[in-house]
Amino acid sequence: KACEERLADTKVQLENAKAEVERPFPQEEELSQKMERLAELNALLDMDHHDNEIVDGEVEQEERDKSVRDKSVER
Repeated sequence: KACEERLADTKVQLENAKAEVERPFPQEEELSQKMERLAELNALLDMDHHDNEIVDGEVEQEERDKSVRDKSVER
């Protein structure tokens, strides 16, 4: 008896889910706008990250160059 009731409930839930899938998403336009803005912001953040990597790389290279110069001065 309990299994039959659960099965009936599951069938009702399935029908409700099918009906829900057919309904349009009311905030679809807002979602599209926000996703576009997110893509823009991510591009800006990636651009900034790339610049930092170059700057960090330049600093590391300068430190290596200084270390080489210091060693050659010691000789």
